[in-house]
Amino acid sequence: MNLGNYVDNLGISVYSLSKKSTVPYTTLSSICNGSADIKECRVNTLIKIADALRVNLLDIINNSLSA
Repeated sequence: MNLGNYVDNLGISVYSLSKKSTVPYTTLSSICNGSADIKECRVNTLIKIADALRVNLLDIINNSLSA
């Protein structure tokens, strides 16, 4: 499952994840809607997202999140 679907399944908004992770909303929105390739994101950005969601970083990178 990709990050956008995972966030939707959790019932949280991209905006709230942005606030919790300190990743800019536009960056997070681009990742979630697929216009930015997650494999080209900075590691620091992915770590912030993983920490905010309390998931493994590799699960985000490999699109293997499960809700």
